[in-house]
Amino acid sequence: MTPYKLGDQYVKYTLIPTSARKSNKPKPLTDSYLSQNIQSHLKAGEASFDFCVQFFKNDKTTSLKDNMQIWKESDSPYIKVATLTLPKQAVGTQERFEFGENLSYSPAHCLNVHQPIGEINYARLRAYEAMSQFRHGMNEVPINEPSEEDFSRLL
Repeated sequence: MTPYKLGDQYVKYTLIPTSARKSNKPKPLTDSYLSQNIQSHLKAGEASFDFCVQFFKNDKTTSLKDNMQIWKESDSPYIKVATLTLPKQAVGTQERFEFGENLSYSPAHCLNVHQPIGEINYARLRAYEAMSQFRHGMNEVPINEPSEEDFSRLL
């Protein structure tokens, strides 16, 4: 977890699984076990998570610079702000794979009041941009922002 701005404050975000049904971690782990697990889980039913924030308290207990430091709940308790529910669905389709392969992700694709902060996030921004340009170049697909209609076609 890395810190982000939340208005004039700083937070870390976390998702805590709350689904009644838990996915099992396969043995041995394969390169695709995460995608196989989510496909299996969402084929059988929904997945739910508590979306929580932890607020920055001080540099000693909740460092903004040292991302290796865990923000202990005793110093900054998790505050639930929402429930994230992924509905039952087929996520392992070829159409969804191709759509996802041509998306770009950046933690900085947000409002200024939600910007990622810290050296690790700054490095991530540069790395994600370079990976996106490389992947789109290799796929010979222009980088563009998907529309709501693009997402609706996947339902």
